[in-house]
Amino acid sequence: MLQAFFSAPKTLGTWSTLPCRQRPSGVGNASSCGPQHHATRLLYTWAYPAHRQAGFTMVELLIVLAVLTIMSGIAAPNLRGWMRIYQLKSASTELFSNMQLAKASAVRENRPWKIRFDQANGKYEVIRCLTRNVNCETGVLNTDYRIAKTVSFSSRYKNQVQYNRPASLPAIDFPNNPILFNSTGFVRDSGFIYLSNNTNSTYYCIGFRSIASAARVQKLTGTGCL
Repeated sequence: MLQAFFSAPKTLGTWSTLPCRQRPSGVGNASSCGPQHHATRLLYTWAYPAHRQAGFTMVELLIVLAVLTIMSGIAAPNLRGWMRIYQLKSASTELFSNMQLAKASAVRENRPWKIRFDQANGKYEVIRCLTRNVNCETGVLNTDYRIAKTVSFSSRYKNQVQYNRPASLPAIDFPNNPILFNSTGFVRDSGFIYLSNNTNSTYYCIGFRSIASAARVQKLTGTGCL
């Protein structure tokens, strides 16, 4: 049998060397699919390696792993830079939204609302006055005022955001802190809050150009908001 196999032409797809299940209907006979067939099948697999089970070698897997590691190293700095800008933009947008919230709530409730900025600890608080006293935050907590919201840059934005302004100018540009939103829909003082990422490469300003204007947020291109 072996001599006949090796002396036969090694033409890929020769029906006489294919396993029974791979032959077209009517090719071969029952006697050719006995024990002799199993030996022929093993020899066919050895003679035609392309028909062996495909897979990855350890070398191929190591090469792919090395390529992925290099690509990750190249992409990581760009990803960190993008995340810093994203966190700063999110913090600026959130402060803008909280200013709008305080302003609208003061009108709706006919009571003052305030935002108190804590630059030393990198946070701010939205204060809801429970009386009509514009200095309600100097009274008793939960009697004269209530903390409606606290935003901490360290916990909320992973220490990627800070109070900061170019040229060492004041980051809190309001003459009074906290800023007051009264029941008429005006803010007591105009001014801006300046935020930057932790590398001081990008700045945003959030605030009011005048006491009757709407809150605004914009990316800083100079040293102050226009």
